[in-house]
Amino acid sequence: MAFNFRMSNLIPCHWQQKIPYNGKKAESMDENLEITRFSIEQMIECPQCHRPSPPIRVRCLYCGANLPITAENLQIRKKRKIESWEKAFNIVLSELSENYDQANLREISKFTDLKEEELEAIIIEQKSLPIVRVESKAEAEAIKDKIEFLGIKTLIIPDESLSMDRPPRRLRYVEFIEDIAIFNLFNSNESVEIESQSLKILVLGRILKSKVETIEERKKKTNKLKESFETNEDEILIDIYTSQDQIGYRIFSKGFDFSALGIEKEKLAHRNIPKLIDKFRKFAPHLKIIDDYPKIRHFLRDIWQVEEQKSSLGLKRKSFGGYELMSEISTSNLDQFTKYSRLQNLISQI
Repeated sequence: MAFNFRMSNLIPCHWQQKIPYNGKKAESMDENLEITRFSIEQMIECPQCHRPSPPIRVRCLYCGANLPITAENLQIRKKRKIESWEKAFNIVLSELSENYDQANLREISKFTDLKEEELEAIIIEQKSLPIVRVESKAEAEAIKDKIEFLGIKTLIIPDESLSMDRPPRRLRYVEFIEDIAIFNLFNSNESVEIESQSLKILVLGRILKSKVETIEERKKKTNKLKESFETNEDEILIDIYTSQDQIGYRIFSKGFDFSALGIEKEKLAHRNIPKLIDKFRKFAPHLKIIDDYPKIRHFLRDIWQVEEQKSSLGLKRKSFGGYELMSEISTSNLDQFTKYSRLQNLISQI
């Protein structure tokens, strides 16, 4: 194997395996090697042994110590896709700095999970939304510093702060008595009295669920799609937060008793939602209403992915030989909306 040393400054090289495009074995080992060289400015100095390592490394090439993290180095490294169940850190757009220059927008977008035009749209709409999700706090702080240097102020919101392990408490019906709202919990005899001045935020959402069932014929070790069935479900919901509670209460349009509307109550549940919101607005005039989730949810798809579950419904033997394989794929944006809802509540406290 041939090595290429530059004796003038001994810059380490990163060697990668190259796979021949035609699938044939290379005639020599040198043909399977690809050299990526980094400039002196790109190299990272180890805080322990003070020797340079390639910027794609997390630990020192020589002594194994952890290397400092910079936004530029993170950009060079190949970012691993973070699964929705993993605990990570969200960098949320807050506001523009005095030194913000739109000419920096393309450079800023390189450090986010959004395209330049998406980032610009969020800025125009003045929305506090996540723009990138990273594995560690150190990575989040490095990117935050870089983005703020370029003119955009941000917040670091850990996934743990969103408390996704604690779903909002579902309500069965609400009663309004003077300046007290009585929240009656779903499938429970428990109720909670809320003073009007304690109500803080109401977040309107829309949940989209889909289910695709497929039947494939399995014969001679091959699968062939035979039938496919798709069902879709659309439901409106409301999250309500008080000054004493961070978990919140939730109202689904289905299964909720709208009796509090009195003679204004309609037969169709989705028509009662706007009227219930007006009821809350009159009950607590200071209540902040956030109803832009349906408009901005496409900005969240690359940061908070829509939940998808795949499951097998088993094999069914056919009477004339062969098998039928039945499977199901379900998607829902419920977790995505819950994160958005909790984020709005957290931002209101800052």
